[in-house]
Amino acid sequence: MDSELRRRRNREDDDVAAMILGEDDDSGEETSSLLVTKQPTKSIPVGFRTQRAVVQQQLPDWNLYDSIWELLQDFFTKLWGDTTGSTAPTAPAMDDRSKAALAVFKQNCNIAFDSNNNQATAEVTADIYKLWQLTFPREPAPEPVSQKWTSLGFQGDHPLRDIRGCGLFGMKQILFFAQKYPESFLLCASPDQRESDTKMPFVIAGFNVTMGIFELLGFGWKNPGKSTGKNPGTQLKLVSLLFPTGNPDHVDIAIGASHEMFSLLMVNVSKRWKEIAKNYLDFPTVIEKAMNDFEATIQQFTNLEDLILFNKRHLS
Repeated sequence: MDSELRRRRNREDDDVAAMILGEDDDSGEETSSLLVTKQPTKSIPVGFRTQRAVVQQQLPDWNLYDSIWELLQDFFTKLWGDTTGSTAPTAPAMDDRSKAALAVFKQNCNIAFDSNNNQATAEVTADIYKLWQLTFPREPAPEPVSQKWTSLGFQGDHPLRDIRGCGLFGMKQILFFAQKYPESFLLCASPDQRESDTKMPFVIAGFNVTMGIFELLGFGWKNPGKSTGKNPGTQLKLVSLLFPTGNPDHVDIAIGASHEMFSLLMVNVSKRWKEIAKNYLDFPTVIEKAMNDFEATIQQFTNLEDLILFNKRHLS
C-alpha cells in the first residue's frame, strides 16, 4: 500500500472516530485512542518505541492500532465483505425480540467517554487506579500523568486519553476479569515483565477485545450493522448467551455475560500472544486467531450457564 493511500485511510478513520464521538476539532483538547495514536514518541514504552522506529522506516505514517484494525478489517472484508454472487454462508435471520435485546445491550455499553463530564471522568479514573492496585498491590499508584501507566498497557503517560469509544465499558470489563479471575488476569497482565519488549500491551489489548465483541455482535464502528464473525451463527449465539431469558429488560444479565466473554477472550489473546508474537506487528494475527478460538468455543455452549461453568473450570 503506498503512503498516500495509507494517509488517506488514516484521515478517513479520524473523521469516522470524530463523528462517532461528537468531537470538536477546534476544542484544543488533546486526545488519543486505541484506534488513533497521537502520542509523542516520548510517551511510548522503550521497547515499543524501538520497534516502532524500525517499522516507520519501512512504512511511512505507520500507526499500531490503526494498522491493527485496518488489517483486521481487510481480513473480514475479504471473508464477508461482498457476498454478491458468492457462495458464502448466510447468517440466520434474527427475530424482532433478539433485535430488541441487542439494541438494548448496545445502548447500555457502547457509550463514548466525555472528558467534560466530571462524573464520568471521576468514575473511570477510580477504575484506572483500582486496576493499578490489582496489578501492582505493593507499589504506590502513579500521578495522573506518569510514564508508569504504560506498565499497565496504556499507550502513553495519560490514561484518560486512551478511554475513548469502548474505553468506558472496556475498563469495566477489565476490572471484572481482574477481580473474578485474578490468577488468569495476572498471567495476562504479566506485571513482572513490564520492561520486556515483547510484553503484551494489556489495557490496549483489552480495549481491542471489547471492540472485537462489539464487531461480532454487529455494532463495531469498522463494519456497523454486520457481524464480523466467520461463523454465520455467531451473532445469534452471542445474543442467546447475553439474553438467556430472551427478555430485553434483563440488560444486567447481558452485561455480566459480556464480561464473561471478555474474560475468556483475554485468556485466548494472551495465549496466542505468547505463542505467536515476536513484536507488535504480530498483534493482528494474535487477535484473528484468538477470535477464531472464541467463536469455536462458544458453539459448544447451549446457554449462559455453560459459559460461566467453562470459565470457572478453565480461568479460576
